[in-house]
Amino acid sequence: AGGIAVAPLLTPNARQLMLALALILQGGGALLPVKAPDPLRGWRTGAIATTMLGLFILAFGDGIQFIVAALALRSAVPMLAAVGATIGSLVVIVPAAMMGEAAWRRWPLARLRTGIGLIFVLLGVILGLSAARLI
Repeated sequence: AGGIAVAPLLTPNARQLMLALALILQGGGALLPVKAPDPLRGWRTGAIATTMLGLFILAFGDGIQFIVAALALRSAVPMLAAVGATIGSLVVIVPAAMMGEAAWRRWPLARLRTGIGLIFVLLGVILGLSAARLI
């Protein structure tokens, strides 16, 4: 909704610069050490409510929302950014939930985060330089 409201106020270069900033911030955040989230074991709200509230709390502070808003700024159909973000999240979350914590902890998560972070920063720098018409 934020991207839809702000889009008419920005030039195409400003929209691209916003996406560049979002990618650089998210990529930089991925390069920082991660703190494990609260496992929510002490909650007494039931399995479904605990799961839904836990996912909401985790997603609320996630920087990907800034990227989605920046993509919505650049799109002719801004709602597709939200649809794509939802599908992308499900592609990651559902298999991880089905595998269980023990299985996904065997993955090289630190290396994956570093690689993804570097890619986001690189793309952000390229988009930013392009938006400023330096490349």
